[in-house]
Amino acid sequence: MSEINYSLWELPPKPQKKIQGIGYSSTYVTKEEKKSLSYRIWHNMINACYSQSDSIREKQNGNFVSCCNSWHDYRKFQKWFDGNYNGVQGISMTITRCLISNANLVYNPNNSAIVPVEINRYLKKDNRDADKLKSLAEKYHPYITEDIFEILTEDIYGEE
Repeated sequence: MSEINYSLWELPPKPQKKIQGIGYSSTYVTKEEKKSLSYRIWHNMINACYSQSDSIREKQNGNFVSCCNSWHDYRKFQKWFDGNYNGVQGISMTITRCLISNANLVYNPNNSAIVPVEINRYLKKDNRDADKLKSLAEKYHPYITEDIFEILTEDIYGEE
């Protein structure tokens, strides 16, 4: 009887835990990938949407925020991220769901953007000043994609 050479077999990676019981990856995420900006933003978004802790979970006017079902899978979020982040580094970036309205409660590909933290903080305000938003967009123009720059500099926030 011939002996089996087990050294030729590859063991599959250990199954990865879900984030907040809902976030997962359809393929294995390496330790290096977990350090990437896309993973950190996705992980923070999942925590903000589904944490059991009220101090972490994001609310808007008393309603909990969530993300679309497809973004529960990190790989689907990563694909969107790669097409919506211009890769310029040097400042703290985050995801916003408040691009058009801070009343939006769902992170999804149609209303989210990767923006500097300062822009996101301003977008979450109830009273937005179009001039202030334009100045922030100009300040961070190198860090945001052209389509997001155009949205932020349009006069859709009030003054007519």
